[in-house]
Amino acid sequence: MKPLSVREIEDHLCYASLRAAFLLTLDELLRYSLAPTRIDANSVDLMHFYPPLKGMAPQVQLECILRTWQRFRIAADEFPSPLDCRILHASSELLASLAGDGKNPMLRIVFEGPRDIQSVNDHWLVARIRCLQISRDSNHRRAIYRELAAAAPADSSMAGPINGSFDMDVMETLGKWRVSADLHEFGHGLLTATERELVRDFFEEHSALTE
Repeated sequence: MKPLSVREIEDHLCYASLRAAFLLTLDELLRYSLAPTRIDANSVDLMHFYPPLKGMAPQVQLECILRTWQRFRIAADEFPSPLDCRILHASSELLASLAGDGKNPMLRIVFEGPRDIQSVNDHWLVARIRCLQISRDSNHRRAIYRELAAAAPADSSMAGPINGSFDMDVMETLGKWRVSADLHEFGHGLLTATERELVRDFFEEHSALTE
């Protein structure tokens, strides 16, 4: 079999990262809808992997993931936006976490999606993700590192002074509550047909969450 090019590996890893982010966020959204007043100290959502945006509503996280995927899939001129970069950073950290835990069932579901990308699901998956994070060309990388340093615990080696502020489109997501009613349409190529139907059915049932 012909070896994958660097570009193909990067494409597969971005797809897998966003798929992992979708699965985790949908699970969190379903749990929240069942018990909105219950606080689970052990709960982990996508923003666990990007603490500066902690507190973003789970349905908004889901929309951000699917919109980032849509712009990635069509190679939109504005991709990656400041928000896309932060979603991709959190998503790749999540995928690395799953890959480091070979017993996590979510990793299997990531690779059972629409694409056949089993060729990157091997012993080197975490190393590939780290290489992608280092090599990813982004004008927003320094801002991301500053935000992560500012959000780190005071006793962390990464902790640093708060410097600068979020881009406007990033700030707007923190105050959002409602999402697009046709959110499931953004998942073509990333989600299975069953997963798209689940998203559609959820937001039809919870129409107060849509615009």
